[in-house]
Amino acid sequence: MRTGSVFMSFPVLHPRREAFAMELRRRGIDTDFGFMANCSKLGDDVAPGDPCPNAGRTAREIVHLPIHPFLRKGQIDRIAKAVRETLQDLA
Repeated sequence: MRTGSVFMSFPVLHPRREAFAMELRRRGIDTDFGFMANCSKLGDDVAPGDPCPNAGRTAREIVHLPIHPFLRKGQIDRIAKAVRETLQDLA
C-alpha cells in the first residue's frame, strides 16, 4: 500500500472557464469548478473594492482537470490533447 499525498485534480485557470469546461466535457473530459471562493469576500469583514485581485481571478477562472494515480499514459495523453485542442478552438 502506498502512503503519502494523492492528488485528485489539476487546477488550471482560463478566462472563459464555462466555455473551456463545456468544451472539455463535450470531448469526454470530466471537469469541475471546485470549491474555490474569493477569500476577501468571506465573512463579516468584507473589504471595499478588491483587496485580493488574484483570489478573485482564481475564483472566477479555476477549472479542475482530472488527475489521479491510476490514470494510464494513454488517458493522460487524451486529456492533454483535449486541453490543447480546446485552447486552440477558444483562441
